[in-house]
Amino acid sequence: MSKVSRFAPLALLLVFAVAAGLHLQRARAEWGWRRIDSSYGAEQWCRSVRGNPECWRAAARLREQEGGDALPVWLHSLELDPRNAEAAVAAAMPLESAGHADAAERLLLRGAALNRLWLPRWSLSLFYARQGRKPEFWRWASAAFDRSFWDRTAMFRECFAQGATAEFLLRQVLPARLDLRLALLRFLVTQPAEDQLLPTAEAVVACARPGERGEAVPVLIDAIGTLAKTGRPEEAFRLWISMCRKHLVPYEAPSVDAPLTNPDLHGSFLETGFDWQVPATNGISSLTLTGGQGLRFTLTGSQPEETVLLQQWVFLRGGRNWILTVDARTQNIDSADSALYWRILDSETSLPYESDQAPLQGDEWTVTRQRYHGPPGDRLVRLALVAARRPGRIRMQGDVSLRRVELRAEPLS
Repeated sequence: MSKVSRFAPLALLLVFAVAAGLHLQRARAEWGWRRIDSSYGAEQWCRSVRGNPECWRAAARLREQEGGDALPVWLHSLELDPRNAEAAVAAAMPLESAGHADAAERLLLRGAALNRLWLPRWSLSLFYARQGRKPEFWRWASAAFDRSFWDRTAMFRECFAQGATAEFLLRQVLPARLDLRLALLRFLVTQPAEDQLLPTAEAVVACARPGERGEAVPVLIDAIGTLAKTGRPEEAFRLWISMCRKHLVPYEAPSVDAPLTNPDLHGSFLETGFDWQVPATNGISSLTLTGGQGLRFTLTGSQPEETVLLQQWVFLRGGRNWILTVDARTQNIDSADSALYWRILDSETSLPYESDQAPLQGDEWTVTRQRYHGPPGDRLVRLALVAARRPGRIRMQGDVSLRRVELRAEPLS
């Protein structure tokens, strides 16, 4: 056996021992600087570590927290690790503040090239916003949105501060993704930019697929509520129609002349938007009729003297008369006690519109029609089935069943 082959294992063991020693020394030093809570102490440890850029980055963060000048420390960490995006981005801000915008831009561009995630891109966007360079701001804002997650409120605020409209963001800035359009719609629902709400909501509907209704519908319902509250019921109704046509809600689309949603009372209701609502009331229970179409209400006699069994918000075109057609029956309710009325109530005053109403009654399925004089102008109203108590009579007990409720405008003469 040669001398080389004889001493090779010893040499290999020596190399491993030296490497292990260096590793332990480095680990001890790193353990030390991670426990220090002052920039001075951290920098002392960094010098003992000799060439650990992460140590210098930690020292720079501590110096920033203390309000000191962290630029030299960030730059030193960059000398040790030129491909670290965090240090490049962090060093750019004090450089810009010191009037070295060109150097700051180079560092930010380097950071965005090294790290293609949200922070470097948005930092570069904000730099261009401060420099008044809008074309570059919009290009990098678009790139930042493409990598954004969670709350984007601050991003939208900056975009609108730069003069954006929702239409511009949808067309030029935001990638065509449902989550980004929903984020913009959530933002607008809380803002006074009412004129931009409907086109944004329509863009959400256009982008959403039926399988994404769980994400999209709650935000769209909030938009409908905001439109209705701000005096734009027709726009709210148009948005609902778009949701129906896109199958985001499981109903045929209503129309201006036949504005009721789900007239056949199919399935479980959304209980919001322009869908049916069944208010929870003591003394009243409800269930779906056999076959999944229609409802039956059971009144125990312990319900309030006047209460709503079923209701739906409806957009009515002004200056029209309306025919309400109901297929219903009552069971075990004395005709002398029956006080079940359909009412069309104003959304603001809750006052009923004039009608030739008569109480629902009869043990057999019967189709009845009532004529209502609608509002003089376009209006959001509430169609409600009301159970009351007749003066001098006990509260109703028995069942009320419905198979179809339809509201149509009379033809214009």
